[in-house]
Amino acid sequence: MQRRTFLAGLLAGGALGLSGCQSSSQPTLDVRFLERSLSPQILKAFRRTLASSAQLEFEASAQLASLFEQLQQWRSDEPAPPLWRRWLPVSETAVQRADWLTLSDYWLGAAVQQQLIQPIEPAAGWQQLPAQLRQLMQRNAEGQLARSGSIWGAPYRTQGLMLVYDQRLVRQLGWQPSRWRDLWQPELQGDIVLPNHPRLVLGIALKSLGYSINDAAAIAQASQSREHPVAEQLTALHRQTRVYDSDTYLKVLISEDASLAVGWSSDVLSTLNRYPQLRAVYPQAGTILSSDVWVKPAQVETAATLGQQWLEFCWQRPVATQITLSTRGFSPIFLTSETLPASLQGSLLLPSAEVRAQSEFLQPLPDLDASLWTELS
Repeated sequence: MQRRTFLAGLLAGGALGLSGCQSSSQPTLDVRFLERSLSPQILKAFRRTLASSAQLEFEASAQLASLFEQLQQWRSDEPAPPLWRRWLPVSETAVQRADWLTLSDYWLGAAVQQQLIQPIEPAAGWQQLPAQLRQLMQRNAEGQLARSGSIWGAPYRTQGLMLVYDQRLVRQLGWQPSRWRDLWQPELQGDIVLPNHPRLVLGIALKSLGYSINDAAAIAQASQSREHPVAEQLTALHRQTRVYDSDTYLKVLISEDASLAVGWSSDVLSTLNRYPQLRAVYPQAGTILSSDVWVKPAQVETAATLGQQWLEFCWQRPVATQITLSTRGFSPIFLTSETLPASLQGSLLLPSAEVRAQSEFLQPLPDLDASLWTELS
């Protein structure tokens, strides 16, 4: 797993200090985060807000899947020591678990169900988050949505799906993609790239027909009848698709093997500057959103005050602005904000107010969506 560690070290530079000579009574904070979801400047700024000489460690991981696997590894029982060590007075080294870790909101339910994380207390700034995102963080012990459930995560960075296309190829069509429905245009048959994620593709089909992406009734009906509009829409979308790819879809587009792709805004916006032939847009009827979320691993005890300070720091408006400008994602506190910082107004970094108002986060659904996808593919 490729990682880059931001250790305080850099004591001479006054950055994020970490010292082996510090007293164990001093508060510590160990954070594992998704690479490029935070900038080094943000981490240094947090250190400057602390009155005490706290010990801080920030470590980046290249993949969300690696972070989820790390949670599972911490939760699993440690293997029994070899026989020879059972009879010798050798001190054991405790497993080093992080205090906070990045997780995708889509995996929150699985993390709760597998008892990989523990509930958290809401920090100042919690009410700035949109209601649907706060609701998404509240789960019962089985990981299902529950309005009276505990809070299991603190979202700090959000992305949305975008349509990205090669303007040279699309120019021949005489129109520019701007809606989910454009994916079904006859001219694009066999010429689009979709995420290799059944739930997202199902959400796109639902959205294109005016349904909520979380409409369980429509999904259930579609799984029972191929004549249902959602089932027919999925079948037609499958014919339009050249390949399902969540990792190298932009390479497919750049190599001109497809005219249009659907991908997450952080990937897309990071690519536009290098390839001027590409254009991107958030669909007019609203997009599908996903947030990076701070979670607290199970069996971790840390200084509550320092942990709360970290969560509150990420939701402060200047910090939220910096997260948006430096990571190609955007802070979720801006999703329902009536006014945006001047540096974000009119920027592709954030969907327009109209698009944001119609955008949704994926909610956990029964297995009907997976079976439907299998049948139609």
